[in-house]
Amino acid sequence: MGRNRWMSRKTLVLISTSAVSVALFFGVSGLAASASSVPTPLSEAVNAPLYQTNANGQTYGSAAGVAFDQRPDLILAVGQSATGSGYVTGYVLKAQLDADTGADVTTPAEALAWDATHTGPNAAPISIPVYANDGTTVLGTATIQPAQTPTFTTGATAP
Repeated sequence: MGRNRWMSRKTLVLISTSAVSVALFFGVSGLAASASSVPTPLSEAVNAPLYQTNANGQTYGSAAGVAFDQRPDLILAVGQSATGSGYVTGYVLKAQLDADTGADVTTPAEALAWDATHTGPNAAPISIPVYANDGTTVLGTATIQPAQTPTFTTGATAP
């Protein structure tokens, strides 16, 4: 009877040790596999933001925390009401926002040309329409302030 109890403890220890070894093996190999795995179109689709789509086929929603290339067609924005009284929440067209902010430039030459006309002391604010989620009804306008280039004076003395 003493021998059977010793055998059952030995068997229990062996089973427990084997279970831990198997768990560690699969846990570590699973980590290694996930660390070296390459994103697939399916995993990218799972991680892509979900947007609603309007009758025109445009997606709309917030671009906060979203990769640049995953922004919706209509980006959530706040603007001045078309009636001039207060603010409205609506959407700006991604294509227009990118064009007006220089986000659509693709070459250094385009960037320099855009910068020459849209920055500096003579650059004017840009107003773009704020739409309802249908992408056609204008609710108001959003104003984008131009980037200001700092002015430095040489030879000045401190007071």
